[in-house]
Amino acid sequence: MSKKNTTAEILSELFSGDDKKLNNAIANIQEHPSLEYIQPLLALYFETSNEAVKEQLHEMLGAIKVKGFEVELMNALRKSEWAIHRGQILAFMWNAGGNPVPYVKEIIELSLTGGMETLLECYSVLETMEGPLTEEQLIESQTFLHETHKKMEEGHPKQLVAMLSNVLAEKEIED
Repeated sequence: MSKKNTTAEILSELFSGDDKKLNNAIANIQEHPSLEYIQPLLALYFETSNEAVKEQLHEMLGAIKVKGFEVELMNALRKSEWAIHRGQILAFMWNAGGNPVPYVKEIIELSLTGGMETLLECYSVLETMEGPLTEEQLIESQTFLHETHKKMEEGHPKQLVAMLSNVLAEKEIED
């Protein structure tokens, strides 16, 4: 059986609605992790009302160790239909030890469209991100944060934007 057929079968089982097939699919994904499973796992996580499945998926997504997973999580962050889940997607990125250096400004922009949870998760990701940042990334991100901060009303979100700026200021710059 080819990998493509196996992947299609696993995805079919994942969304079959049959608990036995679902558990088999999850076991297969855990045994053979791949980037192509990240978005389907996120979709199931966001859609399921089964708390046991949700908890299992939460653990899996928070411990992703597939090279390049940050790209898949960034693609998920960009999905307008998942905008309400951006905080959770960022939490998965942080929990899995993501280092989304190329996407700093975009993560900040997307986080500002969410609520406090999303801003807090953005802060966590940026704080633990290893870097280094390019000078251009830092200038663009800091300029964006500064302009956003000036337009905001006083309150917790404005304080978080200032904290985002501070955490970026502490990052190493590429030589």
